[in-house]
Amino acid sequence: MSRKIPFDDWLDQFDVTINSLEEELATMVGFQQRSSQPSGNTFQSIYESRRLIEEILLSGEKERRPLVFDLLAGHGNLAVYLARDHDVDIIAVDKSFRNMRGINKRARDYALEEIRTKRLNLLKHSFVKAVGPEEMSQRDYGVLSMHCCGSLADVIIKQILQQDRYKPKMVGLLPCCYYKTEPQLLLDNYVTSEDSAFASVDGAAKFACLAMGMNLSASAHHLRGVTGEQRSLLFGRLGKAKDLIDYMRVKGLENDGYAVRTVTIIDDASSFRMIQASSGGFRQ
Repeated sequence: MSRKIPFDDWLDQFDVTINSLEEELATMVGFQQRSSQPSGNTFQSIYESRRLIEEILLSGEKERRPLVFDLLAGHGNLAVYLARDHDVDIIAVDKSFRNMRGINKRARDYALEEIRTKRLNLLKHSFVKAVGPEEMSQRDYGVLSMHCCGSLADVIIKQILQQDRYKPKMVGLLPCCYYKTEPQLLLDNYVTSEDSAFASVDGAAKFACLAMGMNLSASAHHLRGVTGEQRSLLFGRLGKAKDLIDYMRVKGLENDGYAVRTVTIIDDASSFRMIQASSGGFRQ
């Protein structure tokens, strides 16, 4: 069992870590809190996904119609919506056999031949394994993932950054569950690579502390005597930590040549930040 520590001591440690990271990033790459475009409601993520697909359709350069990867597809809600309304092919990727079977059934029920499925564990295999290199070379494609939990957002970004020949024209990611973010993936993706804008950031320990404090319930489990007022203080720190993590994700994509914008999506009392990237810039 982990040793419990006083709340004030932990909060001081967390503040030192956050402030130090902010100062380093501001010095190196001009970090500042990004303003996000306002959102609507739960269905906003579907609307934003449609908007991104329009970017592909408008800027498409290849003869075959675009391909869209719906990564971590779950029950296939997004895949079904997009296939019904847009002239694109969808590949729904998920590691769950049950989910794949359910999506295939829904595609048959709606007569959506545009939907294909691929059972794939993204922690072990890149999403590009869902299609062959010949198909990748013949069409423009995009990557969408709604509710990519914890470090799965960083896994997807890493796979995108590793594409040398066939990069997606657009990317839409809606990260969640920041408390599951793994410090080592942040380091591997955005800090320790030779061409990283964050190459001089000091130390895995800071990122370990950053990720450790991402979830209120997980943090409170290791803290002694947390009051309601202290929980409010903690929420403010976690918001700053989320900003830093998303900033690193945005900067990683920008460093790879993408234009990037963020959109805040409010779902009930929670808010999520959707990261949108385009290789050709965004049309207004």
